[in-house]
Amino acid sequence: MSDSRDKEEILHTFAENLRRYRTQKGLTQLDLAVAVGLDLRQIKRYEAATSTATIVYVCRIADALDVSAGDLLTNPTNDM
Repeated sequence: MSDSRDKEEILHTFAENLRRYRTQKGLTQLDLAVAVGLDLRQIKRYEAATSTATIVYVCRIADALDVSAGDLLTNPTNDM
């Protein structure tokens, strides 16, 4: 598997998990942006898998969503 493919998979996994956990918490994209100190457009980019989050923002987002950074970066298990 190529490096670019790995990056794409990670971006899409992060985007899907971010959206899922955010909506489960009942937060809008704007709510999350304010909570982590980001512009709304950046949250939209993360959820569209068009921008890569730094580890600092992955951790801030995880804290705001009350999940681990690993939860945001890994594929969910079938027993969820």
